[in-house]
Amino acid sequence: NPGPPVPPLVPPPPEVVASGGHAILAYLRRSYSAVLHQQLDLSGFKLQHFPFMALSTPTTLTSLSLNKNQLGSVPPQLATLSNLQQLSVSDNHITELPGKTMAALPLLKSLSVHGNKITVLPQELGSLRFLEYLQFDAEGITSPPRDVLVKSAQAVLRYLRKVWGGRCSGVLELTDCDLTDLPEEVTRWASIEGE
Repeated sequence: NPGPPVPPLVPPPPEVVASGGHAILAYLRRSYSAVLHQQLDLSGFKLQHFPFMALSTPTTLTSLSLNKNQLGSVPPQLATLSNLQQLSVSDNHITELPGKTMAALPLLKSLSVHGNKITVLPQELGSLRFLEYLQFDAEGITSPPRDVLVKSAQAVLRYLRKVWGGRCSGVLELTDCDLTDLPEEVTRWASIEGE
């Protein structure tokens, strides 16, 4: 039995090559390991862009960790990782989580974005029914509102689910969220069909 086909060897990004032979070998080992275990950890490689070249089998990947890099954004191509259950992009330079991209990860259970400069946790996170672990820095976040952020990550997820459900149904129910003011983001709703 010859086993699974071996994916072609993809050269590491320039940031990894510039770090020398040890970094190159570590990157290649981790990339190859992702094929076998559906988990890819490319933390600490000083990556400036998402390494889609390393994802030889993106549809089977269930865990992706890109902590402690220099990523500035989350690209829309992340949505192709439809089986992703864990995503960790902590300690980067990310300023925005694109809602449509996040909503395209229906199996996501764990999301860690702390150590970034994110100001909004998108309402689309409320569409992820399996999401149960959310790690973020409340400082600097303007949405969800502070009343929710100071409680817990579970309170944030509950709020986002209520807001998302309200956007989808046209009926918003926030009575148990202990809000002192009507959140500004609810006044700017766009219809789901029009997006």
